[in-house]
Amino acid sequence: GLGLGLGFGVGFGVGLGLGPSLLSQTLSLSLGSQGERGEATTFQIIDSAKRTFTNAVNFSGGMGKLRGFRVVVAGRTENDSDMKLYFKRVKLLRKSRVPFLLGRIYIPLPPSWLLRVAGRIASMGKANVSRRGAGFTMLYLDDDLRMHKTFDGLYFVQKRLDEEPPMAEDEA
Repeated sequence: GLGLGLGFGVGFGVGLGLGPSLLSQTLSLSLGSQGERGEATTFQIIDSAKRTFTNAVNFSGGMGKLRGFRVVVAGRTENDSDMKLYFKRVKLLRKSRVPFLLGRIYIPLPPSWLLRVAGRIASMGKANVSRRGAGFTMLYLDDDLRMHKTFDGLYFVQKRLDEEPPMAEDEA
């Protein structure tokens, strides 16, 4: 079931108090006109069995082929409050006439160190990219709310959701 539990299991978030859950997520998205893709809803799925966080975006009401995407991130605890993250893959969810073939497209991501280097280069040194890599420090956690600070210095506050937000109307 969904909800915050006592932990991800041995060695995965035990000290952080994270369990399987579905959390709200607020992100800045610049993905083209709203009319083409529709309204974007962001959230995060935590899967303790797979030891992953999945950052998710669903588009609803748009005319484009992209219905949403998922960024799968593996996690590893460093201590009682810190979680190190490793970006694994992106899954594109598309409208397709051949859904079993082109409805979902998986894109593997390069190693985290290479993503950090690319980020530094692309931002011409302006990005605040942590030398520790991707990850976060848990600041607050209860049954309905989570607050953390990324290793890059960004703060996130997330609330627990009862169900996954909907995608485009044809996705049932």
